[in-house]
Amino acid sequence: DEAHTASLLQEIIEQDSDFMVIEKVESVVEAVHYLSKYQKNLDILFFDIQLADGISFEIFKHVDVTVPIVFCTAFDEYTLEAIKNNGIDYVLKPFKENEIHEALKK
Repeated sequence: DEAHTASLLQEIIEQDSDFMVIEKVESVVEAVHYLSKYQKNLDILFFDIQLADGISFEIFKHVDVTVPIVFCTAFDEYTLEAIKNNGIDYVLKPFKENEIHEALKK
């Protein structure tokens, strides 16, 4: 939900030549639409908890997400729910580069 943070995250991810950011979406509705069509082509997802139109956990009510997810958020109270929803890591904002690289290694 924050364009600057999303751009910074993309820069960090793409420092690793094995990864490329394919798409950035800002809302639950956009994420549901995109994942419904393209999830099978993705290796990893980065989700913020708070999106423009709600929280990212709403996505799971509409799409069976099978791709591993790294949650990047300022909220620490959603850790358990993240783990229950394909979360492989939970990175608190403001995140550090090494935290993102460690999540990618997972």
